[in-house]
Amino acid sequence: DKRKKTAIYFAADVTKDVDTDSGVMDPRLFKTDEKTGVRTEAISRKGAVNAGINNPVHAMVIVDYEIDKDGNIVRFKVQNSWGPRVGKKGYMSMSIEWFYTYVFEAAMVRSVASPHEISEWQEENPTVLESAEQFYGPG
Repeated sequence: DKRKKTAIYFAADVTKDVDTDSGVMDPRLFKTDEKTGVRTEAISRKGAVNAGINNPVHAMVIVDYEIDKDGNIVRFKVQNSWGPRVGKKGYMSMSIEWFYTYVFEAAMVRSVASPHEISEWQEENPTVLESAEQFYGPG
């Protein structure tokens, strides 16, 4: 599989739901809603970005992934730039839920993209956004 041989770069908010000792990245890791009394599930992804709650503050690299019996990705192996003392010798385990919650941008080499991915991303007349609000929408 070509994907396991090519890194995918991504930008994410690594300030949330990350245990740097174990290397686990998962939104179910801590019970922050219980501790703070704030129901974060009530905040939309768009709302969290617009309110400055979640921001892409760090870039890392996906180097491998794990799939379930149905072929769905459940976890990514991530290489971080923080060195071998973080996670498992510099590698982290990112759940698919964390990916969907905290990853904002991803870039991969075109040669590893599937035809479906290429057709989804490719547009003859791309829309040029003047601000992030146009992308995320108000509030």
